This record gives sequence, structure tokens and C-alpha cells, in this order.
Amino acid sequence: MSSDAFSKLDASCSPPETDNVVCHCLQIRRSEIKTAASMRESATVRCVMKMTDAGTGCTACHSRIRQLLAEYARETKAASPQLEQA
Repeated sequence: MSSDAFSKLDASCSPPETDNVVCHCLQIRRSEIKTAASMRESATVRCVMKMTDAGTGCTACHSRIRQLLAEYARETKAASPQLEQA
């Protein structure tokens, strides 16, 4: 098999980059954490842990979860003024 064929195969087997695994112990993806964050007005790592089990294994993903929560909060805050004007 050519190297080009391997790269196509590899790309087709990979999940989308935007939905990468955040918690490797339990295979919890970014989309699951964002969904959990959307259910609470001010979600915390502890809330995400209770709702998804992410971060309940080795706890190495806690910083990634915090980053996602901050990112979601920024996105939500940026969208809020647009919704109020409508």
C-alpha cells in the first residue's frame, strides 16, 4: 500500500479534530463536556465530573476541562449580546 493510501486510511479512521477525547481514562469527548456545560449556567469541573464522569479517573484532564469550560463561557458571553439585540 502506498503512503498516500495510508494517509487517506488514517484520516478516515480518525474522529473529527473538533471532537477530540478530553478524558482519556473514560474516553469522554469534547462535545460531551460542552453539552454538560450548556446545562448549567456556571459549570465547574465538579459539575462536569458528576454529569459525564470525565475527570474521575487519574484527574490529568482537569486542566483541559477547565479550558473547555472557559472557552464555552467566552462563546456564550459573545453570543449573548447578539441574542439580546434580536
